[in-house]
Amino acid sequence: MKDRQLFKLKKPCANCPFRNDDQAIELAPGRLEDIASEITSGDGKAFFCHKTLSGERDDEYEEEGYYPGEKDAVCAGALAFQIKHGRIPIVARFAFMTGEAKVEDYEALFDRIISPEDVL
Repeated sequence: MKDRQLFKLKKPCANCPFRNDDQAIELAPGRLEDIASEITSGDGKAFFCHKTLSGERDDEYEEEGYYPGEKDAVCAGALAFQIKHGRIPIVARFAFMTGEAKVEDYEALFDRIISPEDVL
């Protein structure tokens, strides 16, 4: 996992949809709410930064849909959002336990990230 650098992003990108300012990319109506709901349900899913996507889509299997590639990195904005909501994905919990990532890095982003009550 370390070789893949899943947690190399420490801040949201310039147009991260989880930003709480006017720089956030505008998604189709309802899309951000759908993503927020998906990544905060159950144990949550890791959400990959749109600028790092290198995997493959497979729409034949609706539940999976996307298989991460070697360059994919967890979206710092999405992870901060998940932590803010109290729903940390298992892969992030493991990274925090092993020292691959620090929860404090993402908590420091809270004032720049949308609040769960804004979209859930």
